[in-house]
Amino acid sequence: MQLLSPTQILRLRKQKGLRILDVGCGSAIPLLYLDRFCKQKVSSYIGIDLHTERLKERYKSVEISHQFCDINLDNDWNLGTFDIVCCFEVIEHIMNDSRLFRRLCSHVDDGGCLLITTPSKAFVMKMARHFPGFDRVSEVQDGGHVRAGYSLEDFQRLAEQNQMKILSCDWVSLFAVDELRAYMARRGTAGTVLYNLRNPHREAKVKFCLGGESAQCQENYYSIAVCLKREA
Repeated sequence: MQLLSPTQILRLRKQKGLRILDVGCGSAIPLLYLDRFCKQKVSSYIGIDLHTERLKERYKSVEISHQFCDINLDNDWNLGTFDIVCCFEVIEHIMNDSRLFRRLCSHVDDGGCLLITTPSKAFVMKMARHFPGFDRVSEVQDGGHVRAGYSLEDFQRLAEQNQMKILSCDWVSLFAVDELRAYMARRGTAGTVLYNLRNPHREAKVKFCLGGESAQCQENYYSIAVCLKREA
């Protein structure tokens, strides 16, 4: 399967006026970066999550037209279609992931894209050999992980079930065993300060580093990132 890189996908999307839906937006950090780096391309942003009231005050100075909606992702919800639908580190918390994936796909406009990141199953299984319990999941939907990550094959299956096509697959946040051990050992403010002094550039890598490597390297990266579009 020939896949594009995320950079190639962005270069293909030259048009302005993009409408963006951020599902399970959490702190809505994507809105901050959209406003800072590409506000000329974005016409509107909607962030949805269980509790978003605090975000309205936090982002009142953002110039991009935006709104936040309190929505339970397990309920039926329909906000129309968008050019870009993103769902970052959310689907692993949802018991009925097939239903959520189907609803995400239904919000993608013709020619639009669905972007998903979630823990890589290969990485979780590898690290569980070093950190017993790292692959532990909850049997109920209580805010924790309900499955031990996803693979490219998992997303291929979901895509086929929803008439979607995978455009790209990448690996996000490179972690070695020793690095992860140090990262997990942080406790409280003092631990965070000490960790950052010892690893001054680690936070940027954790949040933004794309692997750009083959699937054989997937167990070295914390998350899998896929971009999908509708089948022609």
